[in-house]
Amino acid sequence: MDGEVQTEGTNANDPRSAPTPLEEARSRVERNRMRCLERGRQKREDVDSPSWHFRIPEKLLETVIRLARHVDYKNFHWAVVWDVLLKCNLQCVYCTRIEDSHNQDGILPPQADPAKIVEEIIRLRPKLLLVTGGEPALLPELPEYLRRIKAEGGDPFIVLNTNLMIPAQSIGAVLPHADGFNVSIDSLGKGNILNRGVDGEKLFSRLEELWRTVETLDRTVLVTVFSVVTLHNYREIPEMIERIHRLSPKISVVITAMQPFEHPLSITSHADLLGPFLQSLQEMQKGRKELIIEIPNVVMNRANSGRELKVKSHIKCIRQYFRTEIPVLGENAYCKPTRFTHLFRQQAKEARAQRNSVRMWQIAYRAARSLLMPPHTTRCYFPCKCEMPIERIVRSRHANDPILNFLLFRGRFTDEDIKTATRFIHRFNPFFRASFLKQFRRDNASERSNRITPE
Repeated sequence: MDGEVQTEGTNANDPRSAPTPLEEARSRVERNRMRCLERGRQKREDVDSPSWHFRIPEKLLETVIRLARHVDYKNFHWAVVWDVLLKCNLQCVYCTRIEDSHNQDGILPPQADPAKIVEEIIRLRPKLLLVTGGEPALLPELPEYLRRIKAEGGDPFIVLNTNLMIPAQSIGAVLPHADGFNVSIDSLGKGNILNRGVDGEKLFSRLEELWRTVETLDRTVLVTVFSVVTLHNYREIPEMIERIHRLSPKISVVITAMQPFEHPLSITSHADLLGPFLQSLQEMQKGRKELIIEIPNVVMNRANSGRELKVKSHIKCIRQYFRTEIPVLGENAYCKPTRFTHLFRQQAKEARAQRNSVRMWQIAYRAARSLLMPPHTTRCYFPCKCEMPIERIVRSRHANDPILNFLLFRGRFTDEDIKTATRFIHRFNPFFRASFLKQFRRDNASERSNRITPE
């Protein structure tokens, strides 16, 4: 980051002076590495080992996780998220994916061969493929991989996540095989430099170039700008929205909050700022159907006593059976059990550090409840944010629901896809009918192109 850029009023008590998630993650990786080195020298466990009332629920948790690996979790692979590589050319303060990929010894495990992952994606035949990273366009072979997936994998709708800080020819090579671009821009002022380490105006000029190219095509390519709100850039968001809207009202803008939501740098941890900010965005939404706000009003919900309301520990989620992720390590990471086990292990580690045996038993119970009883349950404890509105589709109760015209899935389902998915959705939504997916059905012509044409 540019050391000369400063935010007004920054001092020791300013939340912006607190360690960022990236700094905290790097510190955690270094602590784990030093701890493993120390254990290697001592050749024994830590002296402060947990007592029996920790060991029993820990053993139960590990048993549940081990059993969960052998449970058949049905997945329809409507949407597949492919993490192409860890490498990125930016240093976003809230992105900890590289650090979180380290083993406990602080070492990055070997990454899988992307060519083998391409073979797996072709086998899965997703309806929608979100290509992300890192910066996926840094992979030289990506255009050829996407060409193969299009040709051999059932012609999925392919969306590329990119920060556009790459040579223009890289995007040009991907463009023939992409149906959409998710562009990361947090603002056009110094907030983007503080968040991402790059000038937002430079990113906007590259967005203009991309849009001019997209408009010359004989097919529709969706372009969406994703912005993460922190204390650095929240004042600059309205101007960015106006500039993008003037460039084209067809460009979608999605406003999200920095996670974790309770971090002092995230606007969601400041009730005095969050309320007015959300109100201003809601005013801008009027007449802008392409402006989407995905910021939870988490700190404004307070009881009359002034205490924060207790947040429910789990949600009901069906989309976990219709999407999967393939990370750079190569394993097909279904929401269940992959995400859940990671979450429960992190919580168990925190409970052990706090010497909270009640919490440890609670975690073991939740793991068993969500992973084993039964395997097909809507219960989910993982706080994720899914980009694709699959949940709204599978919860539809009538054929006139607007979400059933969802552009990304249009014309990509076989009759067998619809039949088997409908039978499964009935477990959770008895109102669902196969006719709801008629807009997603392929034409009978086997060689029909499913690319979107301009309306």
